[in-house]
Amino acid sequence: MKIFFELATLKRSQEVVAEDAPSDATEIPSIAVSAGRFQDNVTTTRARVATVRSGGHGSGFFISNNLMLTNEHVVGGAQVVAVRLVTGRELVGEVVATNATRDVALIRTEPSGLGGLPLRTAQPGIGDRVFVVGSPMDEDLESTVSAGVVSAFRTLDGLRYIQSDANVLPGNSGGPMFDDQGNVIAMTVAGLIGATSGLNLFIPIAEALSALNIARADE
Repeated sequence: MKIFFELATLKRSQEVVAEDAPSDATEIPSIAVSAGRFQDNVTTTRARVATVRSGGHGSGFFISNNLMLTNEHVVGGAQVVAVRLVTGRELVGEVVATNATRDVALIRTEPSGLGGLPLRTAQPGIGDRVFVVGSPMDEDLESTVSAGVVSAFRTLDGLRYIQSDANVLPGNSGGPMFDDQGNVIAMTVAGLIGATSGLNLFIPIAEALSALNIARADE
């Protein structure tokens, strides 16, 4: 089923080889899930979402003070990438793990001073309100927020996705999807051909963590 395209200014290598989760586990601090509203902490939330540059650009988000997630197709095989915060500060990011099959990558930066975003691995419900943050189209549009609902759950080529009408464009790839309380529930990865279609796919956060062998301290 070849109706989806990758949302990034980088094109995926034609020689990507499927791989399993890295054998070395990475542990991140446990961050309590939020019970408030996304809007209550939107400034702090947006600060923890960054632009990832490796030739072109995509998005990424911090899961700890110095670790962030993005798509594998955003890093594009690079070992080192530039990470630009919403303040304009730039960090050097080292790509420490990737999983091409699930299209996820783990980046280590110098300590950001920001901390990580809360992660919610429980599956949302169809119709639940969601928010997406990223850098669509142009780096100067960093930390753009869009909203929608969970439209459906899909399985393509054996991989699970959350489908949503939340608006995403090239450059959003690797950015987070939040639930109504401001917890990360998924990662942007692809959209239907035709950027205004409102049919977009997101990787459930539990599967992104598993694909990179990342565990929270309480698990």
